[in-house]
Amino acid sequence: MMFVQGKAKKIMLAGAITAIVIGVLVALGVFDTSTKDADIQQVRGDSKTYALIDACQAKLAEQSEYLTKEDFSKRITFDQFSIRENFTKKPADLDFLSVPSASAFRAKIGEELKRVGVNFAGHYSIVSVSVTDWGDNYWIVDRNNGKAYEFPYKATYLEFKKDSNLIIMDSKKSIEKGMETMDSALDVCAYIGPVRHYDLRPFYFTWKESGTVQLEPQKLTPPANTFWLEYFE
Repeated sequence: MMFVQGKAKKIMLAGAITAIVIGVLVALGVFDTSTKDADIQQVRGDSKTYALIDACQAKLAEQSEYLTKEDFSKRITFDQFSIRENFTKKPADLDFLSVPSASAFRAKIGEELKRVGVNFAGHYSIVSVSVTDWGDNYWIVDRNNGKAYEFPYKATYLEFKKDSNLIIMDSKKSIEKGMETMDSALDVCAYIGPVRHYDLRPFYFTWKESGTVQLEPQKLTPPANTFWLEYFE
């Protein structure tokens, strides 16, 4: 599903949302599509089903409206936050004592560090480990000393570059592409790890040595990744 601008495109968008909701109804068995006459289709869902569909439609409309208006992607680019660094020395291995979660997943993080190399902000590596029911969880590792930092937010999609210290979480393009490639209409309203896809919003951060600084949007709070606390309780 594409999120587009302009009056005509907004009409197309509304139609696309309606199509998704109808798809959800069909997938749930609420509509009986055995007849070709739409006027005599029988609705056989209960009130809870309708409530879920209404909530899904409302959330999709909210997300679509937000993404249509969101213009940070035009103003915040990787080139704006470029890093000029020629990192030539051997990258340091993971210091698994730098943070408890790194110790718990040291083997997998170590494998990922070898696979991706330096891939962020001149001398850092961003790696992830996927955990059932939690999705991907990201660490930012300083390859000068191996120190690991937990990316504190719940990212379904994360974009970054070797020569920039900009991090884009759940970019507009990624959200759109994710919805286009879903196998079922139900997936739009389903959980991806601990969050629903229709709740995703783009966030922009810069990295400052040992932590993230939120650039935009200033009026929204990025969802915290509760994995860092709850998984290790």
